[in-house]
Amino acid sequence: MYILDAKHLLPGDIIFTRDKWNPTSIGIRVASWSRFSHAILYVDAYSYIDSDMEGVHANNPQYKLFPSTNDVAVKRYKEPISEGSLNKICDYARSEIDKRYSVLSTFGSVIWFISGELKTVDRQFCSRLVAMSYAAAGINLVRNPLRCTPNRVFRSADLVTVPDACREASQAELALAARPGTSIVTKQEEITNKLLTDIRAATNSQVETISDVVELVISEPETDAKVLSILIDSGYLLMWMEMRQRFPEWYDAGIYAQSV
Repeated sequence: MYILDAKHLLPGDIIFTRDKWNPTSIGIRVASWSRFSHAILYVDAYSYIDSDMEGVHANNPQYKLFPSTNDVAVKRYKEPISEGSLNKICDYARSEIDKRYSVLSTFGSVIWFISGELKTVDRQFCSRLVAMSYAAAGINLVRNPLRCTPNRVFRSADLVTVPDACREASQAELALAARPGTSIVTKQEEITNKLLTDIRAATNSQVETISDVVELVISEPETDAKVLSILIDSGYLLMWMEMRQRFPEWYDAGIYAQSV
C-alpha cells in the first residue's frame, strides 16, 4: 500500500485520486476521459479539504492509503504563491466546509454536451471546490471554475507534477491508518450533516455551513431556540470528548512525545 509523503507536499497542492473499481469513480473517469475521478486541496501539514458524496470536509492524509502509485498524483501551481494568495485559497476552502455535495452539477460538468455558464453556487463537488479556491486568490486554473472536471484541473497548463509525492507506507503508517480514527471522522461528518439537515427543516432555511447557522440566528433571532435545541441534541458539541478519550496524544503534547 502507498501513502502521500508529507515532506514533499505544500499547502495549495492539488491531490488527484481514483478508486479503480468503484462504480462512481469509473463513471466519472469514463465520462470525462480522465485517469482520475477526484481532486483534493492540501491546506496544511497533514490536512486536506475535499468534497465527496458526504459534502465538504477536512481530513487527514495519514488515513488515506492507495493500492498503487497509479491511483494518486499531486500537482502544484507552476510559480511560487504569495502567502496572502495562499491564505485566500485555503480560507475559501475552509469556508466551504459542511456544504452539501452537488450531484447534478457534477453530472453537468462531466457531460461535454451540456453547455452554459454557471453564475452562482450553493453546493460543491471536488474539482469545483479546488478551482474556486484558487479563483478566490485571482488564479484561474480552468476557464470556468464553477463547471470543471478533475481532468480539466489536472490538465491545467498552470500546474506541474510534484515528484515523489507518494511512497510505500511503513508498517507503522499502515497500523495508524487502520486505527478507528477514520470511523470517528466519519461519525463527525454524519453528525454535522444531520445537524445541518435538521436545522434546514426546522427553520425553513438553506444553511449549508456552520457559519451559515450563526448568520441565520443573528439575522433571524426567532430561530435561536430551535437551533439551540437541535444543536444540543445532535451531539455536535460533544464530539471532541470522544476524540480526546480515544486519541489523548492529539490533545496532550507530553503524551504525543512519548508515542512517537
